[in-house]
Amino acid sequence: MNKQALDDVLKEGMRLIKKTDLSNEMVEIWARYSMDIINLISRNNFLKYQYSSIVANAMLSIDTPNKKLDDCLRFLISNYSII
Repeated sequence: MNKQALDDVLKEGMRLIKKTDLSNEMVEIWARYSMDIINLISRNNFLKYQYSSIVANAMLSIDTPNKKLDDCLRFLISNYSII
C-alpha cells in the first residue's frame, strides 16, 4: 500500500508536468497531496522535513510551474527507496 500510494503520487506528477497549461495552483494542489501521502507512509522524520522544505522553497520561488513540479518530483524519485 505504501509504495502504491507513492507510485500514484509520482504518476500524477508526471501526468501534470506534461500539461502545456500547468498552473501554480495545480502544482500547489499536487504538492499538498504529495506531502500528505509522504506524511502518511514515511516514518523518516528527516525525510519529511526535507521534502516539506523542497515544497516550501518551490512554492515561494518565481520559477515556472514546471520547474516547481520538477524539483518536487526529482526529490521524490531520488529518495523513492527510503520513503
